[in-house]
Amino acid sequence: MSCIETASRPINLPFVDSLAGQGNEIIRATMQGKIPPDIGSQLITALANQAKVIEIDELTKRIELLEQANEH
Repeated sequence: MSCIETASRPINLPFVDSLAGQGNEIIRATMQGKIPPDIGSQLITALANQAKVIEIDELTKRIELLEQANEH
């Protein structure tokens, strides 16, 4: 379980090893009333931003590999 501190109380979510899985846990906890809707929304936005960072990092690595292959 990971613990996220909010202004009112900590939120405990199971650790899931994928962004999609973590998003599902956030949505589930929000729908069950364990996370306030505004905090759930902020967490989903943070996950979406993290996905963009990962995507850019992976694309950068792929481009670098292609450029290296073209040099040989």
